Amino acid sequence: MSMLPRGLLALSLCLLLASCAAPPPPVAPPAAGEGAVERSLYAVQLQRWGETRFSGILALQRAPGTLRYALLDASGVKLLEAQQKEGAGQEVLHVKGVVADSGLPGFLGTALERLFWQRAWCPPCSGPWWRRLCREEGGGTSGRFGPLPLWRVEHPAREMVGELTYSQPWIGMRLSLRPLPSR
Repeated sequence: MSMLPRGLLALSLCLLLASCAAPPPPVAPPAAGEGAVERSLYAVQLQRWGETRFSGILALQRAPGTLRYALLDASGVKLLEAQQKEGAGQEVLHVKGVVADSGLPGFLGTALERLFWQRAWCPPCSGPWWRRLCREEGGGTSGRFGPLPLWRVEHPAREMVGELTYSQPWIGMRLSLRPLPSR
């Protein structure tokens, strides 16, 4: 084997390995009223290729750098309770057996992290060309591998008061969070 094919093979391998590393999470600017705890309820719907796979309620408590949540089914049974610190991953506190085996806890933790914390601060995109975090029109964010979208977050404006959606188009997953009125 000549030096040229070996060099190309080594370069390709290095690029592949480098693209597998996750970019560091962006640091969010401080919000107004920092230190406040926000509690909210969302109607949650999980779809795969357009077919509804789960509907329920998500109880969410947000504090600066911390997210604590519980996923309830339609009858009010707690299926999952977890918390996560910004950039530190998810810690599952309680999970029902069938949910633990489904992959839902990891998917939901990733989706919530991307919905509430990850933003592209350098318009229109930040990060290396093979792993970019991009700001979308209308206030959304997307993660891209080169030109291909890996995931997308959509939320109305910057207040995040309407329906929030997270999707992974290449596997057909879509998570919708619709705020429920509080009394």
